[in-house]
Order: sequence, then structure tokens, then C-alpha cells
Amino acid sequence: MKLRLLKIGSFLLAISLLSMPVKAADKSIAVGVIGNIADFDTTGSETEGWEVGTAAGGSETNSTSISKSVEFASFFGEVEVRSDHFGLAWGAEIIPGDHSIGAKTRTDTAAASGEGQQVTTTATGKAQVSNMLSTYIEPTFYINEALGLYVKAGVTRVTVETLESLPESTYGNEGVFGTLIGAGIKGTHSSGLYIKLEHAETDYGTLTFQSDTGNQNTITASPEQTATRLAIGYKF
Repeated sequence: MKLRLLKIGSFLLAISLLSMPVKAADKSIAVGVIGNIADFDTTGSETEGWEVGTAAGGSETNSTSISKSVEFASFFGEVEVRSDHFGLAWGAEIIPGDHSIGAKTRTDTAAASGEGQQVTTTATGKAQVSNMLSTYIEPTFYINEALGLYVKAGVTRVTVETLESLPESTYGNEGVFGTLIGAGIKGTHSSGLYIKLEHAETDYGTLTFQSDTGNQNTITASPEQTATRLAIGYKF
């Protein structure tokens, strides 16, 4: 439902910008590709539904933090309305493919049923993101005809899949929204070449995964993304 409202709101905003009563020369459309160097920082915890060697209902919670640097490409499209020194752009960005956001392994040794016996299990916490879609606005102050400074605010939606490898435990996928903020500099050549350099941060909501097999574990995670981005495109 939230994703549908996001798409409807983005469409209405685009129509509003295109229909504003300004001269045609004050409107522009830009498309291009973005090179991203991003750091994903994820803080999470795993609560085991039951443990080997404990009475039924016993549980243990383990917490950890994982950081992963990822390089990837994304594609964007923008509509901008501007006056001499001020502009307002609305944009949408899509990041294709799947991207790992880190992995960490833990070994547990516990007493099993039977005196003197022990069982060792290895659990690997791992996750990947996919279907990343963002919509944003960029208020811009233009220093001159070609060069502008801007701030950015928007919303990102992403699907997170946990690849936890605890024996017999399986989890589904979860979608989560995040708030996007950033700032940067943009420039347009007379040929239409369009370049942007920016720093952006995205703070996602908390995700909860419940295994319906194995140890009946519950995983919670709170991802954050920090990125330096270079965009190259064409404005017409």
C-alpha cells in the first residue's frame, strides 16, 4: 500500500511540475547514470526460539553490527523548473540487481542430550538488497547559468533478503522504506552534458524476520547507507 501511494504521489508531483505556468525555456528534463560508492552499516540481533541442550522455550539473543562497502550503478530521470538563480527538480532513481550488504559468522557450542556430548553449530548472518527505488526533490541555488548547489530530500524503498545459514531455518523477504537526505553540486554544459557530484545518506526503518522452520528464530535489523555519487547524463 505504501509503495502504491509513493508511486501515485511521485506521478502527481511530476504532473504538477510540468504544468506550472513558466516559460518553456525554464523547464528541462535530464536522464543519466550514477556511479555509487556506498557503505551499508547494519545493526541487528538474532533471538533463538530454542537452543540445543536447553529446555523447550529456552532462548538466546545475539547482537552484532556489520559494515560493507559496495560499488554499483543506478539510473535516474529528472524534471526541473528554474528561474535565474533558483530551481526545483523532482527525480526518480532505480538501482537494478541484487547487492550484498555484509556477512558475519558465529560458532556456538552447547551441551546436547546425553552426558558429555556437545553439539557445535555455525551460523552465518548475511543479507542482500534488491528492487531499490527512490524519489526525491532537489531545491537548487544557481551560482551562474551552468553551475548550481543543491540539497536533496526523498524516500527510498528496498527489498531486503536475509540469507541466514542456521541449520533448517528459513526466512522470507521484507520491504522497507528509508528517508534520503543529501547535498551536492551540479553543472550543465552548453552541449547538454549534465554532471552531479553529491553525498547522500539513507536511514531505513527496522526490519523483522521470523523463521517458520528450525529454531523458530527472530532477526531484527536496522540498515543505514552512506554514499558518494557521481552522476553523468544529458539535459534537454
